[in-house]
Amino acid sequence: MTTPSGVTQNEINATQQGQQAFQECVTALTSIASSVMQSNQQLTSNGMVSAAGAQYGKAIEQWCEDFDDLRGVTQWMADQLEATWQSMVANENNGIDLASGISNPGLPGFDAYQG
Repeated sequence: MTTPSGVTQNEINATQQGQQAFQECVTALTSIASSVMQSNQQLTSNGMVSAAGAQYGKAIEQWCEDFDDLRGVTQWMADQLEATWQSMVANENNGIDLASGISNPGLPGFDAYQG
């Protein structure tokens, strides 16, 4: 097992922190949607039992579906970040140099970075 370079370790840490932040967002979004649905259930069954209440309830259900799309995309982003940092760790553990084989002599300053 190799020890990641300082730059790579910083990238891994930053990616893990980003993944954690997105995961916390998913948890918060899930709680919000749950609270809205519970409120909608109570409101439409106990408070607004008219045609207007039914219409309101349908609007809230649509909002929750749209909100769940946002939650789903946020979860996907958290999953992608997790896969990224795990891949970075695995590559470091296997001694894979991700930058090897990259050749771009047309970039300014490229010669300064060649060994």
